Amino acid sequence: TAHGFDRIFAHGMLTMGITGQALVAVFGPEGLDRYAADFLKPVWPGDTLTAELEVTAINADGSVEVDISTTDQHGTQVLRGTAAGRLAGE
Repeated sequence: TAHGFDRIFAHGMLTMGITGQALVAVFGPEGLDRYAADFLKPVWPGDTLTAELEVTAINADGSVEVDISTTDQHGTQVLRGTAAGRLAGE
C-alpha cells in the first residue's frame, strides 16, 4: 500500500486536472496564465468533486485572479489553489 493507505486513491494531478476543467470553463483554453494548487486530502474512486472559484482581484490589465476550493461529496476540501488569466471572450 502507498504511504499506509489500504486502497487505491487518485493521483493529485488527476484532482488538479479535474479542477482545471472549471478554470478552462471560465478562462477558456487560451486564457489561463497561472494555476497552482495544494493537495489536502486523498480523493477515492467514486468520489464526486465540486470546484468553486472566488474572484480575488481584477487587475488594471484586465486579468482576473481567483482562489480555488475543490471539495468531495462530503464537503471535505481536497484541493486549494490560485489561478489567474483572462476571461473567455475578453
